[in-house]
Amino acid sequence: MGNELDRSVLLKYAWDYFHFHASQRLTTFNFYLVICGLIIAAYAAALRDSQDTSVALLLGFVLSLMSFVFWKLDRRNRQMIWNAEQALKEIEDSFDSVDRRSAIRIFHFEEDQSATIKRQPRVLGLWPRLFTYSVCFGIVFAMFAALGVGATVYAGFKARAAASAIDKDVSPAAQQPL
Repeated sequence: MGNELDRSVLLKYAWDYFHFHASQRLTTFNFYLVICGLIIAAYAAALRDSQDTSVALLLGFVLSLMSFVFWKLDRRNRQMIWNAEQALKEIEDSFDSVDRRSAIRIFHFEEDQSATIKRQPRVLGLWPRLFTYSVCFGIVFAMFAALGVGATVYAGFKARAAASAIDKDVSPAAQQPL
């Protein structure tokens, strides 16, 4: 009975750790999406309402920076989840009476299923049949980072065009008396 109690305590400990970090990962990603939405809205307002594009330039850079920071946070969260998965697999291994391929051994079963799917040919030879959360989140982080770079470049070109237009207005021909 003491061994079963120890196993159940370890199982609860590992599961709680897994649950906490898996929830934290999704919450962090949702927060990232909200921040990106706010930055994009502020960027659009800065371009629309101001001749000075320095705020838009900064916001484009911040969007890319936030994408990098949240990507690194996600990598850390993923590592912590992986650690919990390994602990849960080890606890599953202690269930000698249950076959490793049994669905009741959830973490081993899922690992085997994912490996089988990953071995299948790519769809149209382009993308894998299985996208993990890490891959999907990575695509979103890369997309917003690229959007931030593009927004920064666009604001820079817009600032340069505005400066060029101002220079033309200040040319000697434009300074003729009325």
